Amino acid sequence: MPTNKPDQIEDEALAWLMRTTSGNFTQQQELTNWLNQSTQHRLAFENAQQLWQGLGGLREHPLISKNRVQAKKHHSNHRVFLSRMSLAMVACLALIAVLFNINPAWHAEYHTAVGEQQSISLADASTVYLNSGSAIDPDYSPEQRRIKLVAGEAEFVVSKDKSRPFIVVADGQEIKALGTDFIVKIQPQGISVTVIESSVQVSQSDMNTIAPVVLYSGQRIDSIVGQAPSPVSTVELSRTNSWRFNRLIFESETLDNVIAEINRYRKGHIFLGRRSLANYRVSGVFNISELDKLLTVINKTLPVKSIALGERYRVLY
Repeated sequence: MPTNKPDQIEDEALAWLMRTTSGNFTQQQELTNWLNQSTQHRLAFENAQQLWQGLGGLREHPLISKNRVQAKKHHSNHRVFLSRMSLAMVACLALIAVLFNINPAWHAEYHTAVGEQQSISLADASTVYLNSGSAIDPDYSPEQRRIKLVAGEAEFVVSKDKSRPFIVVADGQEIKALGTDFIVKIQPQGISVTVIESSVQVSQSDMNTIAPVVLYSGQRIDSIVGQAPSPVSTVELSRTNSWRFNRLIFESETLDNVIAEINRYRKGHIFLGRRSLANYRVSGVFNISELDKLLTVINKTLPVKSIALGERYRVLY
C-alpha cells in the first residue's frame, strides 16, 4: 500500500537514487512503478537527483564511485544510510580541495584560522584587522609600505605618512592610500574594496587600458584583473565591517551568498545541494559565534531541508 509520509518517501527516493547510480541498474520497471504511485514520489526523486547533481564532479571521484558500488551489496535497510555516507565522502573531498586552495595562507606572516579574527599593529602604527581565514604579508621599505593580502578579508586603518605611500596588493591589483580606513576582500572572482574613511585609489598596474578608480567614504567597487571595475556603489557603513563586532547582517541576501559567508566563519562546510535554492532571500542580524542558529532559521523560514554529515558538515536541499 503506498505511503503518504513525506519523510519515508524521501528516504525511498534516496535509496532509488543509490540504485540508479550504482553502475549496474536493472530495476527500471520497479522504479517506474514507484514513481507512478503519486506526484509526491516523482517530486521526491527529482529532488534527490538535483541534490546529487548539485554536488558536482566530486561525486565521480574514485573513492565515491567505489562507495556507490559497494552500497549496492548491502541490505536494503542500510541504503539510505549509505547514500548519506556517499554525500559525506563528497563533503570530505570538497574539504580537502578547500584546504589546498588556502594553503598559501599558512606561510604568510600573519594569518587567521576559520572562525578566528586578529588585530595586528604594524611597525608604522597602522592597524590591520584580519577576518576569519585571512592572511597578509607586510613588506615595508624606506620608500613605501606594501602589504600583500594573501587570502580572505582585512580592514586597514592607516597611519599618515606622506613620504611613504601605503599600498595593499590583492589578486594582482593595488589599493593605494595615504591616510584612511578601508576594507579589501578577496572574492571567488576578483576583489571588493570598501572605504570607511577618507579615500583610496584602486588600479591594475599591468593594465594601462583600465583607468584607476578613486573611492571615497561609503563607496565600494568590485574588480577583476583585466576587466573594467564595477560601477561605484554606496554602502551602509554599519554593515560593512560588522564582522569586527561578531555580527553578520543580511538584508534580502541570496541564500547562495549567505551559505558562502557562513562557510567563511564556521568550521566544516555547508553545501547547497540544489542550485534552484540559490536565489532564495535571507534577512537578519546573526552572531558569528552562533551560526548554527542561522542554519535553523534557514530551515524554518525557507522551503529548505538539510542532511547532517557529522557535526560540522551539512547539505541543504
